[in-house]
Amino acid sequence: MLRTGRYTTRLTSSLLRRNLATVVDSPPVQISKTKAGLNVVSVGGHIITEIININKDVAPASSLAIVVKAGPRFETSENAGVAHYLKNFAFKKTAKRSELRQIREAELCGGVLSANLTREYLILYAEFLREDLPFFAELLSDVVTKTKFTPWEFSEIREKIQFEKGTADSIPEVSALESAHNVAFRNGLGNSLFANEISKVSNVDVVKSFADRVYTADNVTVVGTGVGHDQLKSLAEEYLHDLPTGTAVPPTATQYFGGEARITSSLPDAHFVLAFPGASAGSSDFASLQVLRFLIDGDKHTKWGEGVSPLAKTISKLGHGTKVSMFNAGYSDAGLFGAYIYGSPKSVNATALAAVEQLKIATETIGKEDLQRAAAKAAFEAAASFDSRSAKAEIFGSQALYGKNSSIASAIEQIKNIKVEDVRNIAQKTIKSKPTVIALGDTQQLLFADALSI
Repeated sequence: MLRTGRYTTRLTSSLLRRNLATVVDSPPVQISKTKAGLNVVSVGGHIITEIININKDVAPASSLAIVVKAGPRFETSENAGVAHYLKNFAFKKTAKRSELRQIREAELCGGVLSANLTREYLILYAEFLREDLPFFAELLSDVVTKTKFTPWEFSEIREKIQFEKGTADSIPEVSALESAHNVAFRNGLGNSLFANEISKVSNVDVVKSFADRVYTADNVTVVGTGVGHDQLKSLAEEYLHDLPTGTAVPPTATQYFGGEARITSSLPDAHFVLAFPGASAGSSDFASLQVLRFLIDGDKHTKWGEGVSPLAKTISKLGHGTKVSMFNAGYSDAGLFGAYIYGSPKSVNATALAAVEQLKIATETIGKEDLQRAAAKAAFEAAASFDSRSAKAEIFGSQALYGKNSSIASAIEQIKNIKVEDVRNIAQKTIKSKPTVIALGDTQQLLFADALSI
């Protein structure tokens, strides 16, 4: 089965997803390099090898990912949108297999293929039974090293990209958050995940040139979950030995600008983003912001409850249909922190003002019990972010590309060590920053940035 790349509205950091999980020690992670300098990461490989050696039962499902620094932040003004094209060329014709053959052979093995694009990474991903690792290692490697990039497939992909762009534009959450990143960062992390109608990617040669630039040994990490490390490294040596060497693609240094964008729409609900500069994933400031996020948090955590935070109680008084989600998106060298709000224009305005007020309160007064509650929720989120095979692939793959190695235990310990002063200081730093404000809907009824009393 082939799942094409999917875009999920990132109301939380890519490193912090909301799944049920139990706080446990990190699975054993092994990291090594091939002779060509390619990063190879296995998650749980020690356990798999030991259990197989003593003939005990072990869960047979495994996964393999090739994580590439090839997100839109690496585009230029001359090839904006090319990352979206490259993602859609995944699992197209290669020197060995047609698109149909790739899908049919994967399905015969019961496997699932997908290509996912984030702001920083292109992730080629497969899930399968462990015994089929050699086949999927070859298949994913062929995508990286042997894709043909044919002109006729480019024409088909362009139509698909136009459809995906149109679909994204029809989802207000996606439009608002795309605009927030663009206003906040302008280029780099502000580049869109979607190629638009004026993209200069006019032919397949532009895509191939970008592929040649990003598909190099220093720019790629192979990540396997539930597979033996030695076998994974051997397969990477075999199938990716001809991956060109070269310097890893350097990202443009991120600069935060902030500002305001207003998008008029006939949607019945208003959508509003209030954001501030955040912090890079894994940093101490990121951990402090994560605690601040849950301190302000307006979400309800019981089905019929109104929430315990002052912001949640404010929302409950506004009636049904009003929703606010605090987010803390962390990237390799920067982040974006804030609130996403939707509801009637009147309730959105009231909620935005309430969120600003709670942020101001956090700069002065934070109760011990409130800090404990927020830290506990942040720790749970950190644990949950490692819960799925695909999440592990993205987390450990991106860490290897930047020479980092953070575990569940270290992430939770970092949060547990957050003090009141840490949260108060980051709140003060945040409120002093220039905000990013996106208003989508009946903009005549929605607050302007200068009306938020920041």
